[in-house]
Amino acid sequence: MNTKNFIVQQISTAVNQRISYTRCGNTKTTGNVRSLAPILSLVVFLFMALLIVPLSATAQSDITALANTTSDENGNYTFSNLPAGDYIISVAHYITAMGGKWFVGSRYISVGYGEDLTDIDVWLDFGEEATAHDILNATIDPSGLTGTSSISGITLGAGKYGVGEAPKANATVIISSYLKGDLSGDDLLTPADALIALQMAVGTREPDLMGDMNFDGIVTSLDALMILQAV
Repeated sequence: MNTKNFIVQQISTAVNQRISYTRCGNTKTTGNVRSLAPILSLVVFLFMALLIVPLSATAQSDITALANTTSDENGNYTFSNLPAGDYIISVAHYITAMGGKWFVGSRYISVGYGEDLTDIDVWLDFGEEATAHDILNATIDPSGLTGTSSISGITLGAGKYGVGEAPKANATVIISSYLKGDLSGDDLLTPADALIALQMAVGTREPDLMGDMNFDGIVTSLDALMILQAV
């Protein structure tokens, strides 16, 4: 058995144990939970030992987006002429209150051929100025806008005094295509990306939804397995 198949087998074991625990509500399954962390730790160790990859994330280059727009007075935004694929919608918004604050947010989404996705709302929260500037200064290359799909939604944030939610007008919104699962940022899917996803799954690395292969809102050992199978 080669290295890749062995690691796939180990991750599959961990995933099956997780599924077993989820489906069974009795106390007899608690051993599966206790054994999950050691198995995932072993897989992480195997990756580190066999692949010898750096564990720190690679530096992100300047953002290149397909298009940008500004949300209207009701927070609405729309992107059209999109080919089927996976996209990141990133938003930056500045307020003068509280001495001036940046709000940023992003959402990962997949759109099919000729599909019109609506209600793809993006929630904004306090963010770093550098992150906001990356969005504001993104290079726009519309050459990829050759499709028939569209994505639309609202840019949202906390309401007055932090109560409820409210649309954010005049926010800068950009849309970029991305390679789902490329956590190392090298424009390729490699075993190193699966390693990073595993680290996120066991809590030793900050989660990044770029590794959320099945769009369930979290990065788990299942996502790591899916990345490895796609290599």
